[in-house]
Amino acid sequence: MPSAGTLPWVQGIICNANNPCFRYPTPGEAPGVVGNFNESIVSRLFSDAQRLLLYSQKDTSMKDIHKVLGTLRQIENSTSSLKLQDFLVDNETFSGFLYHNLSLPRPTVDKMLGAGVSLRKVY
Repeated sequence: MPSAGTLPWVQGIICNANNPCFRYPTPGEAPGVVGNFNESIVSRLFSDAQRLLLYSQKDTSMKDIHKVLGTLRQIENSTSSLKLQDFLVDNETFSGFLYHNLSLPRPTVDKMLGAGVSLRKVY
């Protein structure tokens, strides 16, 4: 039994079958395209790590890997909270989608974007 109840569960199945709940494709639905995260902090971190691991042919690459891992540990253990908004680019469409397509009130959208994100729980 779904925790939200039977009706929302059935609505979710129907909406996901052919997406009749929204008249137009929602942002990020194109296969292989995630437009909101192209220039985000996490995306740049992974891009830099990939570039470091794939294209670095200097003897300092092991030192650089230790620097990256050290930075990741600092981020993980830091007390400063990361917010969902920190992971989105400046002209993101997620808040507009929540506000216009899902008809959520602006204060609710602002609270969602200001919600804290724990990197330990993201893994």
